Order: sequence, then C-alpha cells, then structure tokens
Amino acid sequence: MNKKQIKICEGLLLKRRQEILSDLEVHDRDANGLQGDVAADPLDLADGSRSLELMRALGDAERREIMEIEHALGKISMGSFGGCEWPDCTANIAYERLEVLPTARMCIKHQETYEQIARSGQALPPRRFLRRDGVT
Repeated sequence: MNKKQIKICEGLLLKRRQEILSDLEVHDRDANGLQGDVAADPLDLADGSRSLELMRALGDAERREIMEIEHALGKISMGSFGGCEWPDCTANIAYERLEVLPTARMCIKHQETYEQIARSGQALPPRRFLRRDGVT
C-alpha cells in the first residue's frame, strides 16, 4: 500500500472516530435524561428501561469500534497498517478491503477462517496485537 492510500484510510478512521464521539455524547445525554425520568405507570417504566438498555448497548458497540479505530491508527503510526494479524501470515490486507473497512485486522482468507472457527465454537488462534511499545 502506498502513502496516499494509507492517508486515505487514516482520514476515514479519523472521520469515523469523530462521528462516534459525537454520537456518544448524544447517547450519554439521552441516557442521563431517561435515568432521571419518573415513570407514570409500569408500561412507561418498561419502555424507559428498554430504551436505556438500547442506548447502553449502542454505546458499548461504539466504544468497541473506537478501540478498533485506535488500534488501526496505532498501526499506521508504527508503520504496520495493512498487515494481516493472523499468526504467521505475512500477507497484506487488500486496499479495497481497507477502504471499506479500515479497521480490518486480517486478510479476507484468514477473516473467513476466523469466522468459521468462531461459529464452530473451537478455540480461536491468538491474533497479533500492537503493544504500546510498537511490538506486535
């Protein structure tokens, strides 16, 4: 992957991170508002609880996505962005895949293998992770 392609992916990651952070602020304000509401009847209480749980779930998914974005940005800064994290794989993730999903951690072949293993309930192989000191 060339520097221009990496810059494009970095821009996509930064833009998505900003969108998520803005959404989280809205979700947190809405959740705090729901917690302060006093329900008039049991149906209102159930509906409020369901809405609160939905907002918390959305917040958790968004927080996980932020972690994936931070991981990808870390790989960019360390110069390892685009490399497959499957053990012993030296392949690069296709730019077309990263353009659509810049947080992708594995090449398509190993992503499919990972998903098949996960569905089967077998133990997943450890992926390589980026440590704070830049070592995978």
